[in-house]
Amino acid sequence: MASPGTRRLPLLTGSLLAVGLVACNHTEPFGSGAAPSNGPLGSGSPLLLTYSAGQNRDPAWLSDQSGILYSFQQIDQPDLDYCIGELPPGGGTRFSEKCFTGDPTQQTTDVLEQPAPASGPGGRLAWVLARAPLGGRPTSRTIRTGTIGLLDTGKVVVTMPYTASSGQVHQTAFDLFWLGADTLVYVGADALYGAACPNCKLDSMVTGRDIVLLPLNGATPTPQVVPGTTSASSVWPSADRTALYYTLGGDTKVYRRAIASGAVSVVTDLDTLGITRDASVQDSVLVAIAGGSVTYNTDTVFDRLQVDSGGRLVRVDLRTGVPAILGDTLHRYRHARPSPDGRYIVTEGTPASGTQIPNLWLITVP
Repeated sequence: MASPGTRRLPLLTGSLLAVGLVACNHTEPFGSGAAPSNGPLGSGSPLLLTYSAGQNRDPAWLSDQSGILYSFQQIDQPDLDYCIGELPPGGGTRFSEKCFTGDPTQQTTDVLEQPAPASGPGGRLAWVLARAPLGGRPTSRTIRTGTIGLLDTGKVVVTMPYTASSGQVHQTAFDLFWLGADTLVYVGADALYGAACPNCKLDSMVTGRDIVLLPLNGATPTPQVVPGTTSASSVWPSADRTALYYTLGGDTKVYRRAIASGAVSVVTDLDTLGITRDASVQDSVLVAIAGGSVTYNTDTVFDRLQVDSGGRLVRVDLRTGVPAILGDTLHRYRHARPSPDGRYIVTEGTPASGTQIPNLWLITVP
């Protein structure tokens, strides 16, 4: 079992998921980005939505499909922060930017990530904030709730790391969603650090440990581990918020768990396509990432470890069980998110060769 302190990997070979650490100009208050454009710079499907040389990741649709939130690097600032931006639903110039303003001297790298907009009016939002000294590992992470408002720094509801009831250490969180008006659900994860050589840049790798429910209606929110979800690699709430769809590290199945009864069933098995993650279900359609550049291993020091650099985007009609591959073969995809009406998918895409910097792509569902 891991200790709750920051942990370090030995020297690693190959590319890890880099800690995206990049920035707003903190001499000014939160402000909006450039005025919206008339549309995207291209056409067709897949359609490239972001063109930055920095990382663009963690896409999330607004519930009314009026925009896409995501986490993006601002590489023109010395502290290399991440901000939350909003794109038009079909692509175009960013509407606005929500950055961290608590570091006016730019001495830390502040990362706003995993934006989770709530349904309905009011612009409620949950997100993860990671803070790190320049060039170093994060010294704190928090889950915050507030609004999409640019000046809203949010209320801290969870401080990480913590040791969960499962005995696993949760250094961070991903796949953050609202499960009703007063509960969040997420994958509690470990963050491991290493470098490809003694003088190489420090990289991080995030690997899932447990699915967590976080009720917010008490005085002190307490993470509640969902039984049977050890080594979870993704979670997605059902449309009626009575069940969770999820995947497990090294597994090719997608599971459904009824929240009230705990009953678990297998939704589909993509065994011919490889390790499955980032699964979502709307009506009778499942979208997931399968196969590609992903490995799963057990280690006596670091426990279960899934290293994921993206895979194929798969759509399954659950009435027939027949999978269809979407996107193209030039990219590996991660964190696919179907639009509320099911007609589109926004996803991270990295080139299958060359640079590993992710950008966002919009894919039309045939």
